Amino acid sequence: MRNLKEKRFSAILIWLLLITCVTSLTFSIPPAASQSGIHIVADGSITPSTAPILRDGDTYIFTGDIFEGIFVESSNIIVDGKGHTLQGSKSENGFYLEGVNNVTVRNTVIKNFDSGIYLLDSSSNTIHENDIVDNDHAVTLYGSSHNSIHQNNVTNSYLRGIELYSSSDFNTVAENTLTHNFRSMFISGSTCNIISDNDVRGSDYDGICIYWAPNNTISGNTITKCNYDSICLYWSTNNTIRANKLIDNYHNIGLYSSCSNNILENDITNSSCGVDVYDSSEFNVISENNITHNDIGVHLYGSSKFNNITGNEMSDNNDGVHVYRCSNNILSANNITNGVHGIRLYGSSGNLISENYMANIEYGIHLSSSNNNTLSNNNIDNVNYAGIYLFDASDFNTISRNNITDSEYDGVYLYWSANNTILENNIEKNAYDSIYFYWSNNNTISGNNLTENFRGVFFWASSGNVISENSHVNNYDGICVHGADNIISFNNLTNNDYGIALHGSGTVIFGNNIVGNEYGVSLYDSAINVISHNNFLSNTHQVRLSHSSTTWNDEYPLGGNYWSNYNGTDKDDDGIGDVPFYISEDDQDNYPLIAPVYSFDGASQESIGQFVGVISNSTISDFEIDRSDGDVMRFTVTGPDSSSGFCRVRVPRGFLTVSTFWTVKVNGQTVTPTVMEDNEAIYLWFTYSHSTKTVEIKGSETTDTNTDNASAWALILPTLIVFAGIIFAIIYRQNYPKKGKNN
Repeated sequence: MRNLKEKRFSAILIWLLLITCVTSLTFSIPPAASQSGIHIVADGSITPSTAPILRDGDTYIFTGDIFEGIFVESSNIIVDGKGHTLQGSKSENGFYLEGVNNVTVRNTVIKNFDSGIYLLDSSSNTIHENDIVDNDHAVTLYGSSHNSIHQNNVTNSYLRGIELYSSSDFNTVAENTLTHNFRSMFISGSTCNIISDNDVRGSDYDGICIYWAPNNTISGNTITKCNYDSICLYWSTNNTIRANKLIDNYHNIGLYSSCSNNILENDITNSSCGVDVYDSSEFNVISENNITHNDIGVHLYGSSKFNNITGNEMSDNNDGVHVYRCSNNILSANNITNGVHGIRLYGSSGNLISENYMANIEYGIHLSSSNNNTLSNNNIDNVNYAGIYLFDASDFNTISRNNITDSEYDGVYLYWSANNTILENNIEKNAYDSIYFYWSNNNTISGNNLTENFRGVFFWASSGNVISENSHVNNYDGICVHGADNIISFNNLTNNDYGIALHGSGTVIFGNNIVGNEYGVSLYDSAINVISHNNFLSNTHQVRLSHSSTTWNDEYPLGGNYWSNYNGTDKDDDGIGDVPFYISEDDQDNYPLIAPVYSFDGASQESIGQFVGVISNSTISDFEIDRSDGDVMRFTVTGPDSSSGFCRVRVPRGFLTVSTFWTVKVNGQTVTPTVMEDNEAIYLWFTYSHSTKTVEIKGSETTDTNTDNASAWALILPTLIVFAGIIFAIIYRQNYPKKGKNN
């Protein structure tokens, strides 16, 4: 029984091996050539001699139509069909060249073959000015290099028009017209071929397909009305696709698992997708193309990364660039106009979107569920909805140094998105808000210029955000907040109808310059907010209150706000007025500042408590920290000559390397400051005579000799006591030895 099973197993194994071998041969060797037909043999003779071919030296001329295949076995010859037809029955090849060189096939109508012309291991041949019609394959090269295929008409190929296989390298396929083929050109496992200036029309599937083939150049071709890709690359690297005209195809260029290719200077028009980058296609460059009137200009998806999309002209596409679940791509210096989305990211991270120009579209840049992307230095103008739109948990993105103007709606719009940084953008003349947050928390808005919008910044149901160091000018609302626990600090709010409009609780408004507004601060249904250390200058109404309660100062000696209409005095020279500033019957600033306060984030720390503040009747400029020779704080004071000037400088603890002793110099002359302190800072008050002068403040440790001696004795004394005890014990034992039982 066991032998029977072993025999059956051996039979099955042999059967599987045979199937594997047959399958392998089916896919790896070219089809065998049929030997029936006309032969131009190696010695130059023609078999049979009755074939309608006239030999004239090395030129073979058709004298009539031929209805069987021709085997060319001789090198260095010309076969000229003279317009006659070579026709078969689909089972054989038209011209079959094997192991020959320098053969020219020209001026022949070739139809109804498996391959109209088949080259096997043949090089330096020319296929020229033939009409190759109604074949399964028009021209097939297998292991054949340095051939030229040019100025042929290839029509109605059932499978492929011109195909290059198995190390068919350094061939030129140029100036051919290929019409209504299934795949017009197919290159597999072949390198360094040039496909140029061909006219490809109406392919049932692809125009030109590159498959496992590196370092080929596809340039100057016109490809129209393909039912799938005009040009596609599968598992192919380092190819160049340059200066082609791709019009009215379903997809124009498709990259599938293909890397390090260059897509350059193409005209790509009227397709579902201009350039499709799919299935982990990486390190491709898509540059200086003209991509117009497509549903999507460039589409990245299938985990494609490290691609560079730069310098393209994109107009009238639904999406200029759509990145779907892809990371670490660069989109830069593109010109994107007249569509719905300029650049759209979905579920994508780590991408750089930089220096693009976008205009006359619905959305400039649209991120959905996309994190850790950088959007910088883009120019976005005249969009119909939002210049930059972050939607549906798009978190931890950086939006910096963009110029966003004339949007019909918002400059930057965040919807359910958190922990983003909006930094140093210029956002002007947008119909609604420069920056709008909806249910978006813990974002940072810093260093932006927000001018001539309906509102500079608007929060709705958004908390934990920081708005700092922005310029809000000539808006209806400089800042409008509906939310809790936000920080508004160190902003300049000038010539707005409302500098800050607050509807919420737990907000800190600190260190802002609120100047020349109709209402400096307006509070409506607000509570538990802290407003301190701001400059309220020349607002028509400093404060507007409605159903609100607020704390208008911090503790002494930090103090409250500077009010330009405060009339109190400061007789004790601490920078704080002697009487409160009254805001309403229930509100007052208990510690109004006697002069404007200048706030500097010199400590480079996020905590408001770590700011440097200078209360002064001088103009303060040129603030700096010089750490080259110890820690020196330096700034310039300016005022009318010979008038009296004063400063109260707040130095956060630990900011300068000092604990006990302070040196203050004005134009190099040492002055003695009055020192105050609280848990967070030291306060230095000093005076001087005005002109323009430089103030330097430096801290150092104080050395106290008595204190140092006491500290030294504190260390030495315990040691001396122990040592004395040991000596005493030794002496005692010598004089009073221990007694035994018999003593």
